[in-house]
Amino acid sequence: MLFSRPAPEGIALGTMLVLLGLVIRTWSVGYEDRGNHLCTLGPYSMTRHPVVVGNIALTLGVAIATSTWYMALGVLLAGGWVYRQMVATREAELKERFGAAYDRWAEETPLLWPSVANLTLARGTFSWKRIFAREEWLVWVGMLGLIVVLWWIFFLQASGRWWF
Repeated sequence: MLFSRPAPEGIALGTMLVLLGLVIRTWSVGYEDRGNHLCTLGPYSMTRHPVVVGNIALTLGVAIATSTWYMALGVLLAGGWVYRQMVATREAELKERFGAAYDRWAEETPLLWPSVANLTLARGTFSWKRIFAREEWLVWVGMLGLIVVLWWIFFLQASGRWWF
């Protein structure tokens, strides 16, 4: 990050993607119940891995916000590898745990690309308690802090006070 050359356009577009990713993650965590049933409502009715979809938006946002091709390439390659592993692991866990119910859900629900036509909401399934219990606010603080740092680097570079 010290060697990034953030531009206002890149930071602005990256910030929009980061915010989109944060909203998707938060919505997903609010529905996700790691209990004894398969979560198929809310964002989980549109994609089997909405938290990963949010993470992908975050990763793309950070890559664009750095405005440096090698930073973007590194973020995208590392993120792509990590998310691929996460999805494969989670798919295997869900299949083992829920069997036929998982198979039916997997047939109807895309792996990653959301299908808005599938959206199913149910009253009383979203929980702010889950969001705070999973400390999702830390992701918000970290991502928004990163954007602030990129703006800070941009202004220091523009003023000639940046040493890298």
